[in-house]
Amino acid sequence: MKIKKISLNNKHYYKNLRLKKTINGLGIFAKKNFKKDECILEFIGEIITKYEFDKIKNKKLKKLMDDYSLQIGKNIFLIGTGNNKKEYGDFINHSCDPNSYVYINGNQILLLALRNIKRGEEITYDYSTTMYRDSWSIKCNCQSKNCRGYIKEFKYLPKDIKIKYYKLGILPDYIIKIFFKKDSKNF
Repeated sequence: MKIKKISLNNKHYYKNLRLKKTINGLGIFAKKNFKKDECILEFIGEIITKYEFDKIKNKKLKKLMDDYSLQIGKNIFLIGTGNNKKEYGDFINHSCDPNSYVYINGNQILLLALRNIKRGEEITYDYSTTMYRDSWSIKCNCQSKNCRGYIKEFKYLPKDIKIKYYKLGILPDYIIKIFFKKDSKNF
């Protein structure tokens, strides 16, 4: 299996973040105010293709990798550590009313503030904005007034939400290429 490891130092981001218990287990909270588009953290992990992931036979390892994966390309995933509380990117929870978004620039995967975030606020992003696979869905427990009930891939988002995210400029290039072609029937 060919895996490219990203081993960047994330400690300078962590001084502004706090890991604590939430209704969803653990979550990341702001220890300072973040301005819109400010970098909150850099995701750390191993890059793996869907093909490589599908070849894994160990069910426990496969579940861990699936639970802590972030899709960063049509068939490419960043696999987090899952059991290392030092990698805060593994503990960013989903919200249907997010305050941050994933920005992908080559092998650099950042979490940026979607709006101003106040000290003490939980950091969240909409998992659906990076997802292009039918195999994963989960009941949503974000408790936002806009909660959709389930977290699924981008194609299942309501049309108005897809367009909103597109206009905000927060979607990864692979999602834009798939869903926002001129002849796209994904709406």
